Amino acid sequence: MTKPFRLADLPDPRELTPDLRKIYEDEVRFGAELKSLRVRLTDLASSRSSRGPRPPSDPQDVRVAVMLGDADVPSPRSGTDIEIDNVRQRISDIERAIAILASRRRAAIDAAGVPIVAAIQPEYRRRVRALGEALIAAHGAHLAMYEVTDALGDRGISWGGQLGVHFADQILGSPRDSYGQLAYWLYEVADAGIIDKGEIPAELRR
Repeated sequence: MTKPFRLADLPDPRELTPDLRKIYEDEVRFGAELKSLRVRLTDLASSRSSRGPRPPSDPQDVRVAVMLGDADVPSPRSGTDIEIDNVRQRISDIERAIAILASRRRAAIDAAGVPIVAAIQPEYRRRVRALGEALIAAHGAHLAMYEVTDALGDRGISWGGQLGVHFADQILGSPRDSYGQLAYWLYEVADAGIIDKGEIPAELRR
Protein backbone atom coordinates (compact mmCIF):
# COMPACT_ATOMS: atom_id res chain seq x y z
CA MET A 1 0.00 0.00 0.00
CA THR A 2 1.38 3.41 -0.95
CA LYS A 3 2.12 5.62 2.01
CA PRO A 4 -0.08 8.77 1.99
CA PHE A 5 1.79 11.89 1.01
CA ARG A 6 2.40 14.33 3.87
CA LEU A 7 3.94 17.78 3.50
CA ALA A 8 5.37 17.33 6.98
CA ASP A 9 7.57 14.57 5.55
CA LEU A 10 9.44 16.97 3.29
CA PRO A 11 13.09 17.10 4.36
CA ASP A 12 14.72 20.25 5.64
CA PRO A 13 17.35 21.42 3.11
CA ARG A 14 19.83 21.59 5.99
CA GLU A 15 19.52 17.82 6.35
CA LEU A 16 20.63 17.36 2.74
CA THR A 17 23.39 19.97 2.67
CA PRO A 18 25.87 19.94 5.57
CA ASP A 19 27.33 23.24 4.35
CA LEU A 20 23.96 24.89 4.82
CA ARG A 21 23.86 24.06 8.51
CA LYS A 22 27.32 25.62 8.93
CA ILE A 23 26.16 28.74 7.08
CA TYR A 24 23.18 29.12 9.41
CA GLU A 25 25.44 28.71 12.44
CA ASP A 26 27.87 31.33 11.13
CA GLU A 27 25.03 33.76 10.43
CA VAL A 28 23.76 33.40 13.98
CA ARG A 29 27.25 33.80 15.44
CA PHE A 30 28.12 36.84 13.37
CA GLY A 31 24.69 38.35 14.01
CA ALA A 32 25.19 38.11 17.76
CA GLU A 33 28.65 39.68 17.52
CA LEU A 34 27.32 42.46 15.30
CA LYS A 35 24.61 43.31 17.83
CA SER A 36 27.19 43.42 20.62
CA LEU A 37 29.58 45.61 18.62
CA ARG A 38 26.87 48.13 17.78
CA VAL A 39 26.09 48.50 21.47
CA ARG A 40 29.81 48.93 22.18
CA LEU A 41 30.13 51.56 19.44
CA THR A 42 27.24 53.56 20.91
CA ASP A 43 28.87 53.45 24.35
CA LEU A 44 32.23 54.57 22.97
CA ALA A 45 30.66 57.42 21.00
CA SER A 46 28.84 58.62 24.12
CA SER A 47 32.06 58.46 26.11
CA ARG A 48 33.93 60.50 23.50
CA SER A 49 31.21 63.14 23.16
CA SER A 50 31.31 63.78 26.89
CA ARG A 51 34.92 65.01 26.46
CA GLY A 52 33.83 67.87 24.18
CA PRO A 53 33.91 68.42 20.41
CA ARG A 54 36.24 66.25 18.40
CA PRO A 55 38.88 68.04 16.31
CA PRO A 56 38.82 67.60 12.52
CA SER A 57 39.95 64.14 11.48
CA ASP A 58 41.24 64.99 8.00
CA PRO A 59 45.00 65.70 8.27
CA GLN A 60 44.85 68.79 6.08
CA ASP A 61 41.84 70.17 7.95
CA VAL A 62 43.78 69.76 11.18
CA ARG A 63 46.85 71.59 9.82
CA VAL A 64 44.78 74.46 8.41
CA ALA A 65 42.81 74.79 11.63
CA VAL A 66 46.07 75.10 13.57
CA MET A 67 47.39 77.71 11.08
CA LEU A 68 44.23 79.79 11.49
CA GLY A 69 44.25 79.50 15.24
CA ASP A 70 40.97 77.62 15.23
CA ALA A 71 42.47 74.60 16.93
CA ASP A 72 45.41 73.63 19.08
CA VAL A 73 48.13 71.33 17.89
CA PRO A 74 46.39 67.95 18.02
CA SER A 75 47.32 65.58 20.74
CA PRO A 76 47.92 61.95 19.95
CA ARG A 77 44.72 60.03 19.25
CA SER A 78 43.07 58.63 22.32
CA GLY A 79 42.58 54.99 22.97
CA THR A 80 38.82 55.54 22.64
CA ASP A 81 39.19 56.94 19.12
CA ILE A 82 41.38 54.04 18.09
CA GLU A 83 38.91 51.53 19.54
CA ILE A 84 36.00 53.25 17.74
CA ASP A 85 37.85 52.89 14.44
CA ASN A 86 38.57 49.24 15.18
CA VAL A 87 34.97 48.52 16.12
CA ARG A 88 33.67 50.25 13.00
CA GLN A 89 36.03 48.24 10.84
CA ARG A 90 34.96 45.01 12.50
CA ILE A 91 31.28 45.92 12.02
CA SER A 92 31.91 46.61 8.33
CA ASP A 93 33.74 43.31 7.93
CA ILE A 94 30.98 41.35 9.66
CA GLU A 95 28.27 43.01 7.57
CA ARG A 96 30.17 42.04 4.44
CA ALA A 97 30.62 38.48 5.70
CA ILE A 98 26.89 38.20 6.52
CA ALA A 99 25.99 39.39 3.02
CA ILE A 100 28.27 36.72 1.51
CA LEU A 101 26.80 34.05 3.79
CA ALA A 102 23.26 35.08 2.76
CA SER A 103 24.22 34.66 -0.90
CA ARG A 104 25.76 31.26 -0.20
CA ARG A 105 22.70 30.22 1.82
CA ARG A 106 20.33 31.05 -1.03
CA ALA A 107 22.51 29.15 -3.51
CA ALA A 108 22.74 26.15 -1.17
CA ILE A 109 18.97 26.10 -0.57
CA ASP A 110 18.31 26.27 -4.30
CA ALA A 111 20.68 23.37 -4.92
CA ALA A 112 19.25 21.29 -2.08
CA GLY A 113 15.72 22.10 -3.18
CA VAL A 114 16.08 20.59 -6.66
CA PRO A 115 15.61 16.93 -5.56
CA ILE A 116 12.96 17.95 -3.03
CA VAL A 117 10.89 19.72 -5.70
CA ALA A 118 11.38 16.78 -8.06
CA ALA A 119 10.03 14.42 -5.39
CA ILE A 120 6.97 16.54 -4.70
CA GLN A 121 6.15 17.29 -8.33
CA PRO A 122 3.77 14.33 -8.87
CA GLU A 123 1.77 15.25 -5.77
CA TYR A 124 1.67 18.91 -6.79
CA ARG A 125 0.44 18.02 -10.29
CA ARG A 126 -2.20 15.72 -8.76
CA ARG A 127 -3.48 18.60 -6.66
CA VAL A 128 -3.47 21.01 -9.60
CA ARG A 129 -5.51 18.48 -11.56
CA ALA A 130 -7.94 18.15 -8.64
CA LEU A 131 -8.36 21.92 -8.68
CA GLY A 132 -8.91 21.87 -12.44
CA GLU A 133 -11.59 19.21 -12.12
CA ALA A 134 -13.29 21.19 -9.35
CA LEU A 135 -13.21 24.40 -11.39
CA ILE A 136 -14.59 22.63 -14.45
CA ALA A 137 -17.42 21.25 -12.29
CA ALA A 138 -18.02 24.72 -10.83
CA HIS A 139 -18.09 26.13 -14.35
CA GLY A 140 -20.74 23.59 -15.31
CA ALA A 141 -22.87 24.52 -12.31
CA HIS A 142 -22.42 28.21 -13.09
CA LEU A 143 -23.43 27.69 -16.70
CA ALA A 144 -26.52 25.78 -15.57
CA MET A 145 -27.60 28.83 -13.55
CA TYR A 146 -27.27 30.99 -16.63
CA GLU A 147 -29.34 28.52 -18.67
CA VAL A 148 -32.24 29.01 -16.27
CA THR A 149 -32.15 32.80 -16.33
CA ASP A 150 -31.46 32.88 -20.08
CA ALA A 151 -34.59 30.77 -20.68
CA LEU A 152 -36.64 33.19 -18.59
CA GLY A 153 -35.11 36.21 -20.32
CA ASP A 154 -35.79 34.75 -23.77
CA ARG A 155 -39.46 34.68 -22.84
CA GLY A 156 -39.41 38.26 -21.58
CA ILE A 157 -39.88 37.21 -17.98
CA SER A 158 -38.31 39.34 -15.23
CA TRP A 159 -36.71 37.08 -12.71
CA GLY A 160 -34.18 39.08 -10.65
CA GLY A 161 -36.59 40.25 -7.99
CA GLN A 162 -37.85 36.76 -7.22
CA LEU A 163 -34.77 34.62 -7.78
CA GLY A 164 -32.02 37.04 -6.84
CA VAL A 165 -28.83 37.53 -8.84
CA HIS A 166 -26.32 34.96 -7.59
CA PHE A 167 -23.94 34.53 -10.49
CA ALA A 168 -20.28 33.90 -9.65
CA ASP A 169 -18.79 36.00 -12.44
CA GLN A 170 -16.41 37.74 -10.05
CA ILE A 171 -15.02 34.35 -9.08
CA LEU A 172 -15.34 32.20 -12.20
CA GLY A 173 -15.82 34.82 -14.89
CA SER A 174 -18.53 34.59 -17.49
CA PRO A 175 -19.22 30.92 -18.33
CA ARG A 176 -19.05 31.76 -22.04
CA ASP A 177 -15.87 33.83 -22.01
CA SER A 178 -13.20 31.82 -23.82
CA TYR A 179 -10.62 34.48 -22.98
CA GLY A 180 -11.52 34.93 -19.32
CA GLN A 181 -9.36 34.07 -16.34
CA LEU A 182 -10.75 30.55 -15.95
CA ALA A 183 -10.23 29.73 -19.63
CA TYR A 184 -6.71 31.15 -19.50
CA TRP A 185 -5.86 29.07 -16.41
CA LEU A 186 -7.28 25.86 -17.90
CA TYR A 187 -5.29 26.32 -21.10
CA GLU A 188 -2.16 27.00 -19.06
CA VAL A 189 -2.67 23.79 -17.10
CA ALA A 190 -3.40 21.89 -20.29
CA ASP A 191 -0.20 23.20 -21.87
CA ALA A 192 1.63 21.83 -18.80
CA GLY A 193 0.16 18.41 -19.55
CA ILE A 194 -1.85 18.25 -16.32
CA ILE A 195 -5.24 18.13 -18.00
CA ASP A 196 -6.17 17.38 -21.59
CA LYS A 197 -7.39 20.23 -23.76
CA GLY A 198 -10.42 18.10 -24.55
CA GLU A 199 -11.46 18.43 -20.90
CA ILE A 200 -11.81 22.18 -21.22
CA PRO A 201 -15.54 23.00 -21.40
CA ALA A 202 -16.78 23.75 -24.92
CA GLU A 203 -17.91 27.25 -23.90
CA LEU A 204 -14.32 28.13 -22.90
CA ARG A 205 -12.52 26.66 -25.89
CA ARG A 206 -10.87 28.87 -28.51
